[in-house]
Amino acid sequence: MSARGLPWLAALALVLLAVWGWRQQARLEPPELLPLAQPEGFFAPRGLGGAGLSVAMPRLDRAPPPPSGEALCAALRTGPRAAGLPGKDAVHVAYFTDYRCPWCRALGAALEKRAARGDIVLTYQEYPVLGEASRMAARAALAAWELGAYAPMRARLLASAFAPNRAYLRAIAPQRGVSAARLLAELDSPKVDAALLRAAAAARAFGFRGTPGLVIGAVVVQGGPSEAALDALIEAARRLPDPCAG
Repeated sequence: MSARGLPWLAALALVLLAVWGWRQQARLEPPELLPLAQPEGFFAPRGLGGAGLSVAMPRLDRAPPPPSGEALCAALRTGPRAAGLPGKDAVHVAYFTDYRCPWCRALGAALEKRAARGDIVLTYQEYPVLGEASRMAARAALAAWELGAYAPMRARLLASAFAPNRAYLRAIAPQRGVSAARLLAELDSPKVDAALLRAAAAARAFGFRGTPGLVIGAVVVQGGPSEAALDALIEAARRLPDPCAG
């Protein structure tokens, strides 16, 4: 290589180093957090959370009033949980998601990766806001949860290009390790109704208009943060008192 090419290589190396440093800083630098008026004890990051927002109003006519205090904390921590052994400083994350939300797929995978390595405790909040297919998928997932097969059913529903109906669920249930008859019987069960209403009421408490929505400890985010931003939010939540701790 000629000596004339060396300055270009040096310049390229400096650019790459600067980009790497910027990404590391974005990953570690805590976001600016603003306290929410309601619910008390929670914060939202300034200028973060708008990307990836599905602005669709859910049907909330049957939802109870938004909970607060202990009732809100109980709602956030009730639901299916991702696999993983929580570490000492694990942060609880309530994840409001819809199977037809395109941004939820990437965010869900990022959250599950962090749950698997013990960074967070991830609770799924089924929040179907994008039509009847969303509601049927959420019901199927919650019915499978009641039967001990939430994770395989969730994976199947996320991978499917079909809008789920009862015939489709009857066909895939045995592949997920559950009885088709039992799954269909659970679809309209009071437990599934209660889980959907509980998640919808909690979403109302935080003003979530669509999916994805996150409650990371005391930090509330509407939308799909990048992986670097997600890490920064989790780290910020570790430094705040968790309103639901104890």
